[in-house]
Amino acid sequence: MAFFDVPKDEDLPPEALRMFEDYRHVRGGDAGRIWRVFGRSPRIFEARLRAYENLSDQCPFSWEARSVAVMLIAHAKRCQACFVGARQELDKLGFDEEQLDTMCAHPETLPLKEGDRLFVRYALKIATGSADLTPKDFREMEASGFSKDEIQAMIGFAAYWTMNMVFNQAALAALTDDQFRRRQALPFFEPVPEEQLPPESLRHIDMARKRANSRDLSPFYFACAAHPKLLQAYTEVGYDEAAFDGYCQAPATLPLPERDLRMVDFTVRVACERKSATPADFREMEKAGFSKEELLEMIGIASFWNLATTFGPAMDAGLREE
Repeated sequence: MAFFDVPKDEDLPPEALRMFEDYRHVRGGDAGRIWRVFGRSPRIFEARLRAYENLSDQCPFSWEARSVAVMLIAHAKRCQACFVGARQELDKLGFDEEQLDTMCAHPETLPLKEGDRLFVRYALKIATGSADLTPKDFREMEASGFSKDEIQAMIGFAAYWTMNMVFNQAALAALTDDQFRRRQALPFFEPVPEEQLPPESLRHIDMARKRANSRDLSPFYFACAAHPKLLQAYTEVGYDEAAFDGYCQAPATLPLPERDLRMVDFTVRVACERKSATPADFREMEKAGFSKEELLEMIGIASFWNLATTFGPAMDAGLREE
């Protein structure tokens, strides 16, 4: 049984039905299930739709170029829904399957007009590697004939599709029947045996035991004990740069209440497509006390920050001095 169900119109609030009408007006057809599933959260549905309208639909490049760009971004990010949708649009424009397969295999040889080909190239680069952009990349775009406004439009387009792919991948996982995607649960972190701990970590373990007045500590102390500074920051309940670096490496050790830890872990997995959530993850979160509405909110947070972390590094690179 799938975790989310696609709500019927009669089960939705009036504002959701208005959003569905807006979708028909903007997209020219009915919302599919990976959109309708957010009908119980009209605010999220509307934010996603307005982002599409402003960042993708009004992007000042040809529909053909935008569809090719979406196909290649989806191929790189492994978003099946966006990949199939883009190929359907390109099929309508006269591209056959062999041509589309060749584009995915060799994106540098796209059979497009020069301006469209360059747009696809740069949109793909922004969507898949915004953190690696440099001022030189933007000078290159400008030298290729793109204005500053057009370059910002590219950034917005790429940011929207990275966000939308998180929405789609997470929604598809929650709409998939558990029996079709069962996976063996494996621990991400493993506790380090006490006899293998460095002396610094042993001192912090001893401190934690004294505070707890017990030799039995939670396994997370031993999971992060390979990083003495991280363990120290945790046992002293202090924050420093090393501690934050450590939390990024071992997020399970964050000094947060259990419920907040679960929210952080789930949201990060949804946001990072290579660790995308599975139906079992949604069931586990429900058992932990999270409602479907709260899980929809987490998907929204993860999706937004994919958009923001594409926008941010790209704009930062464009603002840096060469």
